[in-house]
Amino acid sequence: THVGHWWKHTIAGVFKKNSAATKKTDNKNYQKTIRFADEKLKSTLNGYIEHINTRNENARLEGIYTRAKNAMSAANTESAYKEAVALFESISGWKDADEKVISCQEKIRKIERKAERVAKSKKIIKFITPFIICAVIGFVISLIVFIIPNKKYNDAIALMDAGKVVEAYEALIALDGYKDS
Repeated sequence: THVGHWWKHTIAGVFKKNSAATKKTDNKNYQKTIRFADEKLKSTLNGYIEHINTRNENARLEGIYTRAKNAMSAANTESAYKEAVALFESISGWKDADEKVISCQEKIRKIERKAERVAKSKKIIKFITPFIICAVIGFVISLIVFIIPNKKYNDAIALMDAGKVVEAYEALIALDGYKDS
């Protein structure tokens, strides 16, 4: 038919591979073709539009899915996994997006549990540290004031018992009044 031949030359460029179908239907030549076309041509053109819309939607969904998978793969923090979840949720039902949401949420919970354990450990360390410091200070003081002088005193007494009076005398003088030195 005349309209079919005219369509072939004037509308063919409207249906390029990567152009949006909504722009095609706004095209004046397309609108004229639809207005004057028989049912078979209208059906064919509507099939093209439907195919293009489906292809474009699938490409859009696949692009989001790819970004979400990349975000999930690179994620190592709670916020990064939440970004991946948001992307997967925006395409719920596409491929395995819903399963990926669950997987990301599990990883978020794991990170949260780890953070809770770390916070709890830090809290315990904060609580115990002063006691440990006091115990160390107490041990050092008792070492300096009691343990070391007592050993030196016992060593001096042992020197006296061994008949080394001069060495015992010097050791007892060095104790500077410890016990009965």
